[in-house]
Amino acid sequence: MFGSNPNDVKCMSTYADAVRWESEVTPIRGRKVECKPLGARNKSHANIRKEEGTNDIVVKLYNTDIVRYKPDGTIIINQGGYSSQTTRKYLNAIVPMWFGSHQGMTFAYRGVDGGGYHILHSSGDNEFRWVKSNNVSSALYPQYHFVNPKPCVIHTKNRAKSKRVRAQYAPFINYVRRIRKLMGGDIVTNMRDAAIPYLSPDDMLSLALTKDPENHNTVMSYLARWHGWGAKPDVLNNFETMMFRAHRDEMLDAHILPRGEIKHDKFKGLF
Repeated sequence: MFGSNPNDVKCMSTYADAVRWESEVTPIRGRKVECKPLGARNKSHANIRKEEGTNDIVVKLYNTDIVRYKPDGTIIINQGGYSSQTTRKYLNAIVPMWFGSHQGMTFAYRGVDGGGYHILHSSGDNEFRWVKSNNVSSALYPQYHFVNPKPCVIHTKNRAKSKRVRAQYAPFINYVRRIRKLMGGDIVTNMRDAAIPYLSPDDMLSLALTKDPENHNTVMSYLARWHGWGAKPDVLNNFETMMFRAHRDEMLDAHILPRGEIKHDKFKGLF
């Protein structure tokens, strides 16, 4: 996208760099509120300013102050509530660190705490402090300490607890298996969407907990609706996902990884 290209943005390693760059930018004429573009003058959605009172140098992208350079050397990064590719592009251009994406989360690496992968909070401030050093390499490639990284949490299935939860829904699961066997493998419903009343996941789970075959048929029919695109719905697979999401705190164990480590969480979609 044209507007998200940060190739003309200057990298600012320290507060002094930010002060110097902000002072050199000429404001765009005719604006009621002063606007100093961060890069090309036709891209005012990315701009830089000196904040009165604090003397902070702030980089704003659209409606979010994504980088804040403070006089004490602290750099504050804020993603404005969600992790986006555009924000990461600008962060990589502005701050002398590297930012990547992992399962929808932004992480910092290279130049941060000596290595590793450090996840940023999507909401709120992420605080980085420049680590002063007399080494030549540190001057060329500054190092930062990430004060408040978000811990990387992965989940594993607790087999004993999962077995107990699944046992509660055994009558419904067995009912679906019997019907699937009678239908030759696929469960097909001729009911149109309009003919099936809306059921929330909580409604379906409540009906599935009963021993009433009519309730079980209602839930099965709802999960078996086929809208005409993609593959035919897998009733038991859809029910399993819904059950895991509702009982994730019981069926899954959370593990906090050591600082700097990051791993794939196959149950991430349940949270």
